[in-house]
Amino acid sequence: MASELKGYFIRREVIKKYWAITKGVPQLPEGIINIPMAEVDMGKGIHRMALKPEYQQQFYSIMKKRNINESVEAVTQYKILQQNGTAALIECQPSTGVKHQIRVHLGFGLNTPILGDHKYSHFSKLVPQKLHGDMLQKLGIRQSKVRHVPMHLHAKSLVIPEFENGRNLIVSAKLPQHFVTNMHRLKLTARR
Repeated sequence: MASELKGYFIRREVIKKYWAITKGVPQLPEGIINIPMAEVDMGKGIHRMALKPEYQQQFYSIMKKRNINESVEAVTQYKILQQNGTAALIECQPSTGVKHQIRVHLGFGLNTPILGDHKYSHFSKLVPQKLHGDMLQKLGIRQSKVRHVPMHLHAKSLVIPEFENGRNLIVSAKLPQHFVTNMHRLKLTARR
């Protein structure tokens, strides 16, 4: 059964849905982020994932084309479920499984980092996330306490199509309490 299950993931047949609360709202209500990623060295022995877009021939003089061994395909479909002020509740469905894919695509691809994600909130440094004044007020915290806000990314559901006797296997997880509490504080509800 393990090898059969592994095959579903390799063939990208598993449907994974994640929910995230973001700092900022994407410009488009839904879309597909298709930007390759690679691990980069930030210095002092610190590594993290980064976007590595593939540049066309006309941009060679500006940017070097990536080495095919350095980056991997990363595709994430997203949809805004609700927005209020400078916060949004977003559903993400990755079709690839790259390390930190959703975090990087939302943070660097759409410039809407996940609430509490200090690693992918700034391009060039690793410092606590800086929140907008309205978010600080709604969350009831000061900027100096933002470093203690947990990451608001949740694996909501996983569907393996026609897994057993032609029936879909669906695994879902309830939202953690901090996520629910901050959805209410930010006045975000899931309208599906």
